[in-house]
Amino acid sequence: YPKEIEYHCKNIFTSLNISNLNCQKIPEVATELIINSLIWGESKAFFSAQKTSRGVSISICDSGKGFFNTITRKYQDPEFQFKFKPIDDIESLLMGCLTNKFNDAEYGLADLIDQVVKLNGTVLMSSNKAEIVWDKELWDVFINSLKSKENFTNYDCFTEAIKETKNFTKNKPSSSSQKMTKLPYSLRGARIVFKIPTTSK
Repeated sequence: YPKEIEYHCKNIFTSLNISNLNCQKIPEVATELIINSLIWGESKAFFSAQKTSRGVSISICDSGKGFFNTITRKYQDPEFQFKFKPIDDIESLLMGCLTNKFNDAEYGLADLIDQVVKLNGTVLMSSNKAEIVWDKELWDVFINSLKSKENFTNYDCFTEAIKETKNFTKNKPSSSSQKMTKLPYSLRGARIVFKIPTTSK
């Protein structure tokens, strides 16, 4: 079943003709995200891919339990890297970003974000009442603020890194693509959209 999903994802990426970009991991990570939607979201997952003259856009979404409920469930696993529960949707999105970040044996959202932003792309994440849009600058701020902490899985260190990143976005103009905000409405489930600019035809 996972192999079938990976096979179809690779076929889609092959048809997009973006082999000139260094994005070999992206089909594998996209496959992992789809499987996670099915397992943890407990709902159908929707995957779309589009290529235009401006670039490639990939969207994965579901109408399941959302990041907050998923991370709260994972907290019960003794092997889960965080030893605290998220208190809001922003925290749950950020914890989701960091799952498997420093585990070379498994793919995670961090692998996707790392690769997309290095290609000058953006990654939009939304779940319930939270939305984050990563570009390379904002992602570097967040990761570097975590690395400066002795143990980012400690709640105080983690929340301090969030505060530093939020303060960074506050100084940006409203036209900036960077975003870390609470939405005035709630979106059921989760949505991840990544866009990669390309000049390939």
